[in-house]
Amino acid sequence: MIANCRRARFNFPDPDDPGRFEDLIGELGGIDFFIAASGASDGHVAFNPPGSALDSRTRIVELAATTRRDNMSTFPVFEDLSEVPRRGVTVGLGTVVQNSKRVALLMSGVGKRAALRKLSDLGRFDPSWPASVVFECRQPEIIVDAAAASGFEIKA
Repeated sequence: MIANCRRARFNFPDPDDPGRFEDLIGELGGIDFFIAASGASDGHVAFNPPGSALDSRTRIVELAATTRRDNMSTFPVFEDLSEVPRRGVTVGLGTVVQNSKRVALLMSGVGKRAALRKLSDLGRFDPSWPASVVFECRQPEIIVDAAAASGFEIKA
C-alpha cells in the first residue's frame, strides 16, 4: 500500500557514483518492493540491455537503439530520437534478484502485448530478454492491463 510511504524511503542511484547505491541498499536492509517495466521491443528492464548478466550491478550503460526508441513513446517529451539520452543509470539484474523482497513487473498497453507473449514463452531467465529476470526473483508478480493481455491465453 503506497499511502503510507514516505519520500525518505525512496532511493535512486547517483550517476556520479552508481556503486554507492549497492552500499546503500545493504545499509537499508535490501529493497522492500522493486517496480519494473519491460521494454516493448527488446525486453530491457531498468535500462538493462539484452545480454545483461544475471549478476550485474548498478552501473552506467549505453542505451540500445531499441531502448531509446521505446523511450520516445514512454516519455512523449522527446520529439526526436536525437533528444533521447544515449546513456543511463541502471540497477543491475543481480542487484534486483539478490536484494528485492518483492518485485512487480508492469506491462501496460497494446504495445506490450508481444513483450508479454515473449516473456510467457520463455518461462525462465534468458539474458537476451532482461525482463525475464522476474522469474529469478522472490515473490514476483507480473501485472498487465487489459490492452496488454488482450487475446492472450492464460496458462494454468
